[in-house]
Amino acid sequence: MINDIKEFARASGTRVDDVVVVRRLPKTKSGKIMRRLLRALVRNEPYGDVSTLDDIRTLDDIKAALMERGYIKP
Repeated sequence: MINDIKEFARASGTRVDDVVVVRRLPKTKSGKIMRRLLRALVRNEPYGDVSTLDDIRTLDDIKAALMERGYIKP
């Protein structure tokens, strides 16, 4: 699956070095993915407003996956 994602991205003209698979993405109650939170996680910045997030535990799951891969430090 990961290689398929990388190939799809390359065919679209995007370079992808790595893919991290997680169970869920941070979504609002209306179902929109909060990309701002993903950027904050990767950059190790404060999350900001998370009041509209449907389940804040998704951030912990993503953070653990990024730490496991060495992208962020504890």
